[in-house]
Amino acid sequence: MKISKKTYFLFTYGLFVIYMCIFYKIYSLVLSSKYIADIVSNCKVVLFGVAIVTIVCLLPFDLLKKEKPWKIPIIFIASIIIICMMAIMASIMGFLLKELGLYKYISQILVVACFVFIFCFLYGINALRDLNNTKLDITLGITSLILIVIMNIFNIRERFWHILVDIIVLIWFMYGTAEDSQNIVKNYPALDSNIKTIVTSLENAFFLCFDFILIFTHLMKMTADEKE
Repeated sequence: MKISKKTYFLFTYGLFVIYMCIFYKIYSLVLSSKYIADIVSNCKVVLFGVAIVTIVCLLPFDLLKKEKPWKIPIIFIASIIIICMMAIMASIMGFLLKELGLYKYISQILVVACFVFIFCFLYGINALRDLNNTKLDITLGITSLILIVIMNIFNIRERFWHILVDIIVLIWFMYGTAEDSQNIVKNYPALDSNIKTIVTSLENAFFLCFDFILIFTHLMKMTADEKE
């Protein structure tokens, strides 16, 4: 028997809340840790580790068949690991804001992040056209990466270019949020088994949480950049 649409949505958004609680707990623990300064001093190593772990943990989302029940715990564990790693990355930005004397603005940053996320979430649910546009995703991602590499190679410090790159990256994250939000609604008709529905809910809830963390962390980075 197929899981009802109401149960599917409640399960998905309930998981999203659980993932967000885990993110907040890890973020708070790391930010208040006495070792946070050591983590920041090895920031490049940490970010490299986050990238590697994320890539490895994302493999179960695409390489395994959704009909297999043993994929459920693998997806859940992979999601928790990635969220914890992202929480560490966010706590690094939080520590930098503290060092710059800007952490007093964290509540405003959080409000803006929530507003942006909710706007993109609602847009994705109500969008009349298909938002799955791989070419646009790749274009925004590659453009951001190329500009960041060029700015680092040539040590470009002009405020205009930093703002431009930050805006492009933020648009990329916002579009991804709308895309993932739409997928929650769009995926349901194709779910023909309980196992497939549960796995899809796990995936959708994770990607929503992942999107929020990216937006929140990027807004913290933009705030730190303005101070510098």
